[in-house]
Amino acid sequence: MTANHTPTDETDNTNTTHVTCRICPTCAANALADGMTICRQCMRAYARQLTLLRHHLAVLQLVIRREVHLRERGGGRGSFAPLGIDVSAADLEAEVERLIDGICEAAGLPGGRWQRALPRLGANLRVLACLPDAADHLEGLIRLNGRLERVADRRPRLRRLVGVCDVCGAMVHAVQGEEWAVCGRCDSLLHLPSVRRAARRRLDVLHTTQTPSGAAVWVSRETGIDVTRDDVNNWIRSGRITAPKLENGYREFPILRLIELAEVKMDSKQE
Repeated sequence: MTANHTPTDETDNTNTTHVTCRICPTCAANALADGMTICRQCMRAYARQLTLLRHHLAVLQLVIRREVHLRERGGGRGSFAPLGIDVSAADLEAEVERLIDGICEAAGLPGGRWQRALPRLGANLRVLACLPDAADHLEGLIRLNGRLERVADRRPRLRRLVGVCDVCGAMVHAVQGEEWAVCGRCDSLLHLPSVRRAARRRLDVLHTTQTPSGAAVWVSRETGIDVTRDDVNNWIRSGRITAPKLENGYREFPILRLIELAEVKMDSKQE
């Protein structure tokens, strides 16, 4: 007895599968792993934001209890740390705890005081990264950490020019090593590595026509790093920057190289 085979059209058995690569909604730079709603890089950023939040909240506790005193920049009498925000320190802590409770509830974890809830969240990062609202939760943490930094940073850190906001075009300054920032003009959340890459591509073809003195003033203003005319002249003489001569002492300076050399100067001072 032989089996009867019904002829079939080969094209009917050929399944064409179109694989759509989903991109992380937070950084818009990496693909999503199975089941995750933010990429692995953003999951690591999530962990760092939770760690940073614990540090900031510990300092905030001291502010609430009036145990932290900061001296005004101009000298004079010490004063309680200014919040620089519209709500009191206690209200800010309550706002943070509402976000933490919301994340815990979404993840099916016990909430409660941040001292216990944050370690639970840190131990369940994979669960957090798979939540439908993981991107919103991460953005909320970044924004709150930015506000808390005004309290926790007792000595303001140097902020360098990173690039421009891709939404409104405002200049973006950030501390070296930071991954995220909030635009001061339009309040957009910015992924700083992406901002830096875009800025490097744009700046690589841009020049500024200045005298060496003018170039020093320009790069100092844009980066917040003290650069002098002698610095610029030394860079020219040593061949570290190529700035073709024009008329009346003016030169055509590549903007990207000016910024890079200013940052090298700052790094050498800190070593």
